[in-house]
Amino acid sequence: MLSFSCRQISCLLPVVLLLWAPTASAVPVNFSGHFLGPSDATVDRYESIGISAITGWRAAEMDGALINAFLDEGRGLGFDPNELPDYGLPLIHTANAFPIVERSQLGVIMAEVSIGAGGLDDATVRSALGDLMGAGVLLTGNLGTPQWSDDFTTHKKTETDKDGNKRTYTQHCANRTTRLTFDVRLINSKTGVIMGSDSIGRVSNVRKCDRRRRNVEANLPDPYSVGSDMIGSLAYETANMIAPYWRGMDFSLERNKTTKAGIKMAKKGGDTIGAALFFREAAQADPYNEWLQYSAAVMLAVNYHLEEAAEFLGKARAINDRPRFRKFADKLDTLFGWRDGVVAMGLGMDPIPLVQRGAAATAPESSSNSVVVKGGKKKRVPLTSEPGAGSVVVMVPGKMTLKVLGTEGGYLKVETFDGKVGWIDGSEVK
Repeated sequence: MLSFSCRQISCLLPVVLLLWAPTASAVPVNFSGHFLGPSDATVDRYESIGISAITGWRAAEMDGALINAFLDEGRGLGFDPNELPDYGLPLIHTANAFPIVERSQLGVIMAEVSIGAGGLDDATVRSALGDLMGAGVLLTGNLGTPQWSDDFTTHKKTETDKDGNKRTYTQHCANRTTRLTFDVRLINSKTGVIMGSDSIGRVSNVRKCDRRRRNVEANLPDPYSVGSDMIGSLAYETANMIAPYWRGMDFSLERNKTTKAGIKMAKKGGDTIGAALFFREAAQADPYNEWLQYSAAVMLAVNYHLEEAAEFLGKARAINDRPRFRKFADKLDTLFGWRDGVVAMGLGMDPIPLVQRGAAATAPESSSNSVVVKGGKKKRVPLTSEPGAGSVVVMVPGKMTLKVLGTEGGYLKVETFDGKVGWIDGSEVK
């Protein structure tokens, strides 16, 4: 069990990448988001991370890999967060929240110092580390030499040639298992006490087969090359043990007549803020529609408004406690846990502000043209504050006549008979 402490960061927000399953009118609509979670080990607050005295096989390579892992702001995402579209959201990517202490300064302090079972005994060194790192975590460790084993087997195989003749032969196979282990220790920079230790390992299995055993042996991978290839992933696993990193979570919405417009907002350019605003207002206007309540809960959670999401989910379950709602309740509990874990590490975890993205386009000159909303009077279509996004101005019924004020892309800026102005999807009118 590890415990340490950390510097307060003023704002920490989740990155959300929507990965939508292709749909027409089918349900459900699936997507995934990414959220910052705490380190794998239980940690208290700390201010900085120092890496020093890495020893063993390819120590310099491991040292550099650890630096890269801790500095990677998208650690855990599987993609570069800087490649996300810019929606004007105040996102701060903080998988690399804690500063890495400059190695040359650490090297001067740690030169010729040995670390015993109880940590750093040298009071002068502890004082210098405290001045340099504050209440930081000093990471040291030893990278073991790759270890490997081979498991040889033989099997009888039968093949048929082009003339239909069957021949039986012996096939030789071997499975090479290569293991790489990093023994890590974490030291409190102020007290010099070892706060925790662990052995982190990676395993690679490669199988080769041939009719001749010597060919199998010749084609087995070099364990040292395999071990070198595993250093990077081992460093990332070590970083995740100590520092926060991104996690993925899957969600599911129901696409129906009342949720279609909000889902389209989220799908069109990934406007999760617009979708959250849409569903929140739609759910308040239609309080007994469980799918609107549930959709509001999901989209609010995606933007880290977790307490409000729990309120809407509670309403949805009170109307109809569907299995999908219960599954989302478990996911919401996990999000609460991730947020609280990051806060416990000393990082602020604020929700994404639900403000409209950008400004509405300047409308062209007023036109006397008018359009009629498709469908019957029981149908309701949203007029939104922006083309395909933003808050819902009003829900208008089918057959209603709207005055056209302007156009942008596939959307029309329209005015109702009582003076309400908003944008409507051109496919919804005739």
